[in-house]
Amino acid sequence: MLAAALCFQPMTALAGPAGDSSLTSSSSNAGPGGGSGSSNSGSTGSSGGSTSVSNGSVSAVTSGLGVYRVTENEGIGAIARGVDVSYWQQNVNWSQVASDNVQFAMLATRFRGNVDPFFAMNAANASQAGLRLGAYIYSYATSVEMAQQEADFVLNLIKDYPISFPVVFDAEDANTLGTLTQSQVSDVINAFCKRIQDAGYYPMVYANEYWIANKIDMSKISYDIWVAKYQQKYTYSKTSMWQASNTGSVKGVNGNVDIDYLYKDYTQIIPGNTWRTIAGNRYYYQNHVMQKAAWINDGQNWYYMNAAGNPSTGWLELSGKKYYLEADGHMITGWKTLDGGWRYFDASGEQATGWRAVDGSWYFMADNGLMQTGWLETGGKKYYLNASGAMQAGWQNLGGSWYYFDGSGAMTTGWQAVGGKWYYMNESGVMRTGWLDLGGKKYYLDASGAMYAGITFEMDGNTWQAAADGSCTVVLPEENAAGNGGSTDGQTPITGSQSPVQPSGPAGV
Repeated sequence: MLAAALCFQPMTALAGPAGDSSLTSSSSNAGPGGGSGSSNSGSTGSSGGSTSVSNGSVSAVTSGLGVYRVTENEGIGAIARGVDVSYWQQNVNWSQVASDNVQFAMLATRFRGNVDPFFAMNAANASQAGLRLGAYIYSYATSVEMAQQEADFVLNLIKDYPISFPVVFDAEDANTLGTLTQSQVSDVINAFCKRIQDAGYYPMVYANEYWIANKIDMSKISYDIWVAKYQQKYTYSKTSMWQASNTGSVKGVNGNVDIDYLYKDYTQIIPGNTWRTIAGNRYYYQNHVMQKAAWINDGQNWYYMNAAGNPSTGWLELSGKKYYLEADGHMITGWKTLDGGWRYFDASGEQATGWRAVDGSWYFMADNGLMQTGWLETGGKKYYLNASGAMQAGWQNLGGSWYYFDGSGAMTTGWQAVGGKWYYMNESGVMRTGWLDLGGKKYYLDASGAMYAGITFEMDGNTWQAAADGSCTVVLPEENAAGNGGSTDGQTPITGSQSPVQPSGPAGV
């Protein structure tokens, strides 16, 4: 390698508010925006069929390895062939490289203290040609702190590219790293590799067999080793990758190029779908590609990654829909007390407005998303929502008056048949009791509001006959002389030979 520098109580299921266009029932999570976005199947590696996933100018091919065709060095036992390139190879035709039995590329990140000017072009073009990508830095570190700085340099560069192979510390510079003791060299290597690993990448160490035997305390190294050994096969027993030549030749590269052989299938080890944390910022990679301006599902929750690739937090409005993302970025669903009151977020994460059916109860959210309580007038009808926001149905005593709400939750007025009895609600919805004059007829409603029908009763010093339709007429004394045995309390229906009948309901109802 060349040197490079509210507790809601469910109620009986209701028919729901009738005729309201905002009526919605909660459903299973189809994902934000009706299911758009990326999802994680939960697999760790990404092998099998070939699927290209892109974001901007980069893409990753998620096909597996194991199709390497041995055309030289018979018997090396490798599972794939690759190249490592830097500034010195200049412009590379990666399509031709890919056609020449090359499946991965290890890319230099630094040249003479700055970013390798060919890194971005190599990363974009090699990935588009279908090659797996790794990265390396030729280290000049002489301390743990310098090694960490080099790791940060690499991470900041590679984060925008589909790195699906190891990120490598190149240990070979005699004038810097080589001046340290074996133990110190190992400490420097470990500092770099730990920083890479903590960020979510897979670290590796590059060294020749002399350095492995004499310059590095290998008892302190637990990372994979990329061994350089030319002209003859390596002897180091724990080799994961072998740099077999620095004078190789492949199509698409002018001049010499390093040839590498792989012995460990990183497609089964390095996850394509994963979180990474770089310089304090979190990113999500889908098939090794950083996701930007997109919904993603990490197998547990939905997140929206902004244009910089970081999880959005707080309120988010997209295509006219509002979502809320917690401090860690995950999208919330269900009930949430937020900005002055309770709000409900559908299974898709969208903030609900209008009617929603949740756990057997109906709730109404205003246009600003706040759950409503108390009296509600919408769609030309009146409803009552209790303190938990649940729509009420049936009989309700509110402010000392009785109201009746039908199966749709709408407040009723006029005559209502409930439980085999007739009741009358005035125009304000309040249940009437006592005498009622209506349509030229008199009705009597007892203390419970039930209409008298098919009985004779005494009231206000008179004997009254309540017909089957509830209309009441005075019974003249001679009509009552037959001796039906009148009531003595002036209010109770007369008993005796005249039996109550099933009320037919008020006339015209």
